[in-house]
Amino acid sequence: MDQLLRKKEDRVFNDRFRAVRILKSGQGVETLLGTDLHKGKEVVIKTALSKEIPESIRLRLEHEARILREIENPRIARLLSFGKDEKEIFLVMDHVPGITLQERLQRGALSIREATAVGCSLLAALEEIHRHGVLHRDVKPSNIIVDQEGLLERAVLIDFGFARSEWLAASIRDLPVGTVRYISPEQAGLIDVKVSEPSDLYSVGIILYECLAGRPPFNGIDAGELLRLHLSVRPMELRNRGVAVPRALDEVIQRLLRKDPSDRYQSAEAVTADLSQIVEAIDRGIKEPSIIVGIKDRRRTLTEPAFIGRDEELAMLELELTQAREGSKRLVLLEGESGVGKSRLLKEFEQRAVQQGAWVLQGQGVDQAAQRPFQLLDGIVQRLLAAARWEPHIAESIRQRLGSEADAVSVALPDLKDVFRSRAQGFLGLEEHGEIRNLRALASLLDALGSESRPAVVLLDDGQWADELTLKLLDHWKRRSGPEGEAGRHVLVVLSFRSEEVPVDHSLRRMPASVRLRLDPFDPADVARLAESMAGRLPRQATDVVAQLSEGNSFMAAAVLQGLVEGGALIPEPSGWRIEPDRMAEVQASRRAAIFLARRLERLTLEALRLLSVGAILGKGFDLDFAGGLAGLTPEEASSAIEEARHRRILWVDAGGTRCHFAHDKIRETLLGRMPEEERRQLHLQAARQ
Repeated sequence: MDQLLRKKEDRVFNDRFRAVRILKSGQGVETLLGTDLHKGKEVVIKTALSKEIPESIRLRLEHEARILREIENPRIARLLSFGKDEKEIFLVMDHVPGITLQERLQRGALSIREATAVGCSLLAALEEIHRHGVLHRDVKPSNIIVDQEGLLERAVLIDFGFARSEWLAASIRDLPVGTVRYISPEQAGLIDVKVSEPSDLYSVGIILYECLAGRPPFNGIDAGELLRLHLSVRPMELRNRGVAVPRALDEVIQRLLRKDPSDRYQSAEAVTADLSQIVEAIDRGIKEPSIIVGIKDRRRTLTEPAFIGRDEELAMLELELTQAREGSKRLVLLEGESGVGKSRLLKEFEQRAVQQGAWVLQGQGVDQAAQRPFQLLDGIVQRLLAAARWEPHIAESIRQRLGSEADAVSVALPDLKDVFRSRAQGFLGLEEHGEIRNLRALASLLDALGSESRPAVVLLDDGQWADELTLKLLDHWKRRSGPEGEAGRHVLVVLSFRSEEVPVDHSLRRMPASVRLRLDPFDPADVARLAESMAGRLPRQATDVVAQLSEGNSFMAAAVLQGLVEGGALIPEPSGWRIEPDRMAEVQASRRAAIFLARRLERLTLEALRLLSVGAILGKGFDLDFAGGLAGLTPEEASSAIEEARHRRILWVDAGGTRCHFAHDKIRETLLGRMPEEERRQLHLQAARQ
């Protein structure tokens, strides 16, 4: 509870503002609630005794007063008076009625309408201060005032004590400040990048996430753990947490929370434009607003593409989920050429399925000469192991639904033996019946994954690499009928595969699917939308070239755009992107995106190209230390090479920093294609010996 002021502190500032009570105090600074004796209105007074505070705090108080004097905005508390002498320094500001957003969030999460209203108010304040060259550097819920009761419709940003501008004394201008839970990686000093406007926008992303989810994206046991999460862990999408938000809003928040500030929004104005579009669409009854995220941004670098189009395919998948929820097991076969967007579509559908209460399990095909039986199901096994540990009631329900088949499942997939408390020793009858027994048992496992209250969605990617037994299993599961067959099985399986790698006589072509979906290449309009989600507004000639060279392939479209920037054909300027005619003419002469992708690789340093070539031999994912040793690079050279490739979006590195993954198989295929066969053979041999 607020303390009453002592009598001797019941004083008047500037012959006008009377202190009433203490709101908070710390580091020698008191924040007081006061009264304007002339107008009878409440005010806030921030004061300190000059001789009792360090020089740095005095400088910050003077700086805060300068900011509030220069900037007037309805989303920022107005400065009414400032004074200092050898005894005391004080600021008087308008009192903003309400409570802090921190206090409001203790009641629970906000609605989309309230969260976006808070976000737009906050962004309006940041847009104004950024225009004056000021960074707030301490954007957090306790520094935001909102309405105490009713629907939240506005917010006011307060406390500029940690703000930075050219007005702040150089001696303290770049000292680290901020609150760990809401601080950007660069402001925390975790990455060597200049702190600028995207740092404040990162904090806005944390706040929007917390407003909608009821909790911030990162929770650590201490400051060190929180900083590690800020640096290396990508926040879970809100929809994967089961929070019902539109895809576009989720994408806006994810873009705000990118680790590299160059990948985030570059201006508060651009975020406001996207949030306003989303709100307007929702008001018109559109549940999934179709906007190009970041279209109003003025970017100097490219960021990751947004999810574009595929509305018909998503609608079909959601219809199949509805059928599964009603008790019909469904099998969808999804095909398309490499790079057309199958994996991205599955990811989007995964988030929608989670929102609708489904249990999502995933499997990934692996391009290996010698495959284990049922290798495509490894991800499902890992998900069941996790369920046994963290959600034991789910594992128990599946075990009960399996009944007598639990032992046979444990023989086919030995890692599940403890999950189903099986005592089977790996032999359940004549060996010649083993395959039939395994297929029957694993079909029962697929059936048992779903229930009426929580249907299961099994997403299997890169099915062109599935082993023959897995394909037989899916065929058997879909075909079998009777009491254990079609009715009452709340399961949807979606298997994706590359069209060009599955010939007409392949078993996938004969499989009894509920629905077959084929992803066609994007039309030029969707290619342009994808490109502008990465770059902001682009010249028409640039999007035409991207569409022409990529032929509608979404991965190649992103690669071509990246190549245009790297090759100097597309140049960022303050007014937007500019085409360099000679370089663009050279690009158009390429005619094929594959050649363009090869040229992107040729721009890498020799060390990076060597390391990536070795990585391509090892697989789609590879261990950095092993690949670096095989390439003959020192740890420092390998680390530098990986950072170069990561920056160029050729691969990504896991949170531990030890395992690398190619951004797409087309990159790996291009690397393999440019290596002489003898060199590939030698590297295979070296890898096998180590």
